[in-house]
Amino acid sequence: MSDENVIPFSAATRETPPPPDPGADASAKGRGGGGGKADKMIDWGRFNHLVEHFALIYGTDTVWDGATRTIMKISAMAHAHGADYVKMWKGSENRRTVLQTEVVFDPAGTCSERCVNLFGGLTMLPTELPEAELAQRVAPMLKLMRYLTSRVAEHADDCDQVMHWLLCFLAYPLQHLGTKLRCAVVMHGDEGAGKNFLFELMLDIYGEYGALVGQDELEDKFNDWRSRKMMVVGDEVSSRLELVHNKNRLKALITSPKVQINPKNLPRREEANFINIVFLSNELMPLVLDNTDRRYLVVYTPPPMPVDEYKALGAWRADHGAEAWLQYLLEYPCGDFNPYAPAPLTRAKEDLIDLNRSTAEKFWLAWSEEQLELPYWSCTVAQAYRAYNAYCRRTGERFPDKQGLFTRRLLRISEQKGAPVREKVMKVEYDGDDGQGYQKATRMLLVTEPPETAQGQWASDTQRGFEKPLGRYCGGFGGSAPSPGGGGGGADGP
Repeated sequence: MSDENVIPFSAATRETPPPPDPGADASAKGRGGGGGKADKMIDWGRFNHLVEHFALIYGTDTVWDGATRTIMKISAMAHAHGADYVKMWKGSENRRTVLQTEVVFDPAGTCSERCVNLFGGLTMLPTELPEAELAQRVAPMLKLMRYLTSRVAEHADDCDQVMHWLLCFLAYPLQHLGTKLRCAVVMHGDEGAGKNFLFELMLDIYGEYGALVGQDELEDKFNDWRSRKMMVVGDEVSSRLELVHNKNRLKALITSPKVQINPKNLPRREEANFINIVFLSNELMPLVLDNTDRRYLVVYTPPPMPVDEYKALGAWRADHGAEAWLQYLLEYPCGDFNPYAPAPLTRAKEDLIDLNRSTAEKFWLAWSEEQLELPYWSCTVAQAYRAYNAYCRRTGERFPDKQGLFTRRLLRISEQKGAPVREKVMKVEYDGDDGQGYQKATRMLLVTEPPETAQGQWASDTQRGFEKPLGRYCGGFGGSAPSPGGGGGGADGP
């Protein structure tokens, strides 16, 4: 480096550096100096680099490095660029300072010029092939997607509609950078079908703005992997004990407009949430889904294709397949796609919801659809609970719900299915041990509405009429339960 680009550090403490004086530098060198700090030379190119690219994040001890697009502590900046230069940068009038709220992740580019935008653009460029040539170029990927979605419905047209929705799910956020979809994809099935290939290709397109995460990342309190992400692929992030926890974690990432970023040794901060999520698994039950879930498209994949098919896909990917796939997605017609609408309901989703149902819900569904040896009639709550306990014994359920929880679940599932059942306290006449009848306020489970008059008589007849088929259904699976009129009054009480 020539002497005209450096001056002694002693001059660096002034607010405005004087113009370099080559003669003075040569004179100082000629005097032998002595190697003190006053004789150390300043690289103004290095200093100007700090002024141009670094911004102090106000209220923190961190800076934004625009050259490497990194947030770091000032101490780390000093290690990388020299403590003396960082000291000069801190005292410079030209140093840039931004508020914490001005550090944003904005793929759409709508933030002001003052902001530090953590999004620097996608680095992959699409091919520029004619339409006919492009269709031929991406044919291997379309074949793979058609195969992966071939089980979502019974009819081919319905499968094509789901494939179209999935293509829009992939294409829309690329066509409209900064789109946060309100749905996610769950793709599960036998290992080797090609689901990982499809979404690893998407991660190639997103580059640093995509992430492949597992169970460890989801559980780690230091979650800076979430920062500056537009697509996250969760690969086998479930275990039997973690199903509910994962559901809640992913629900927040799918629906929340903000995401908390907690890097190790750096301050916690908040970013706008532009993460679109895909969940991959080889498990039969990868997630717990609610009965009325609207967020997930669930695809159960078929067994793997012949090995040669995947070898051809690998060769296609190596031959700039991702760039052609990016062009295809950027040009894919998404005019009928609503990014905020619920995901399509597939047969795989119905199966997954059914696997996650409580036994109380399964009992009501089987009872109301007349799949049990028990008529679907109005009865007392206690009679329904006796039938439920017999059902649990027949199906091997060792831990049935308590009566209160059973009733609430039954009422909710019946309402969700459009056939609401309700509770009502009514006067029911029972036969006493002494042969004398008596009345007692009893909670009735009403499958049909009672008549407007003589409701007490109707309730009594209903209770007696249901008791005989209930006894047959219970048989050895609960037939020893107390009779409704003798000793078991607590269950039927108001």
